[in-house]
Amino acid sequence: MESKRRSFLKVISWRTTATLTTMLISFFITGNVDMALKIGVFEVVAKIALQYLHERVWTNIKFGLRTVSKDYQI
Repeated sequence: MESKRRSFLKVISWRTTATLTTMLISFFITGNVDMALKIGVFEVVAKIALQYLHERVWTNIKFGLRTVSKDYQI
């Protein structure tokens, strides 16, 4: 089972990469550094919260998981 801390750290590492991409694209479209930074800040806050909730919901969904037998024999 994945810990909440691990889920959160995974979200942070992915969001950093994705937000830098969003800011770069925003800059190329708008030509405005200030606007690109504002878009990036808004995007990162919203998507971190939503992805964390998504990860936590999926930890409770059993679909596609296989159980491992914990019955040991000596």
